[in-house]
Amino acid sequence: MLYRYSGTIPSEISSICDHTLRIVREIDRHLPMDRSSLQDIRLVISELMINACEHGNRNNPDKIVSIDVTADDEVISISVRDEGSGVTWEGPCLAQKMKASGRGLMIVEALVEELTVNKSEVHCIYKFHHS
Repeated sequence: MLYRYSGTIPSEISSICDHTLRIVREIDRHLPMDRSSLQDIRLVISELMINACEHGNRNNPDKIVSIDVTADDEVISISVRDEGSGVTWEGPCLAQKMKASGRGLMIVEALVEELTVNKSEVHCIYKFHHS
């Protein structure tokens, strides 16, 4: 294991950008990744945390969003949990069925190798390219 992070933030969209940047910078220090992969990871983390704040915790600042990131020299595993009631994700949707909500998970799904949603926790695996 080359990198491990666990942390929480309040369910406030304003907290996500700084927190995401801090995690991505730490990943960049520990792993030789190309710029494209770092941008993908930043987008994945940001979308998952926004989704947890908005849809899971309904922007309630008294609730928290938890994130766990582990990485080795091949993959990054990201898990984000909220304190909401949870959702059912049925996997890929057709573009014509896409609504305003659910796009974040569709973006994440397009970027990662594996995406699982289990009520209030979203877990994904990202395989990256070495720089």
